[in-house]
Amino acid sequence: MVYLLLTGILDPDGGRPLIDADQDVFKNWWFYAERGLVPLGSPEPAWQDSAQFIGTVVLIGVAVIAALRRQWLVLALSLGFFVSLVPYAAFSLGRGERYFYIPGALLALLLGAAATRARRLSGEAENIRAH
Repeated sequence: MVYLLLTGILDPDGGRPLIDADQDVFKNWWFYAERGLVPLGSPEPAWQDSAQFIGTVVLIGVAVIAALRRQWLVLALSLGFFVSLVPYAAFSLGRGERYFYIPGALLALLLGAAATRARRLSGEAENIRAH
């Protein structure tokens, strides 16, 4: 229902809709997720695909670990980042790094929160070892 409403609003003249929920949405979502930690475009170095895949797996891993450790801020920012990619993944105008601005802001907040939490955890480990 929301999809039909949005396509009617975003495409009032009957041309190609701006948002299209087709089989390419996940492929486009993965394209943006890969650019999170390794934001490289063309020309592609030989190691880029592997590095982008590993970076995406790390981001997903951060969300899973945050959920298991009940680190709600890190989990919320992780999910916010991943969900913010969905509208751009559904664009029928193509894909490109220029659409990464809003997800990039959430990713920066996520990385800051994760780094702060990791530092606190390392400090707690030092205190445990000192006693």
